[in-house]
Amino acid sequence: MSVIRPIWEAAKMRNHPAGFRLREVAMMSKAKLLGIALGAVMIFGGASAARASGWGGGCEERIEHERHELDRAIERHGYYSRQANHERRELDRLRDECRYRR
Repeated sequence: MSVIRPIWEAAKMRNHPAGFRLREVAMMSKAKLLGIALGAVMIFGGASAARASGWGGGCEERIEHERHELDRAIERHGYYSRQANHERRELDRLRDECRYRR
């Protein structure tokens, strides 16, 4: 058996000052890791929640814009025109998309 003990064995001894120092360093590193992990959860968790809540408000505005586009196409090209039919399909697609998101 060697006379020189490894540092971790010395740290296990209760009355050894290096043991208290190593425990202190270990607790500080654990606290830092916990702080970093909590910070990451707050940053990334909050970003997804903000994005998800923003989806509902945009749908009404986009549907209103598509209705306006349909009215404009009807005025310019007629009720049964190719352009009006295209705008109707776009409005239906957008309504389906917004229903799916809710």
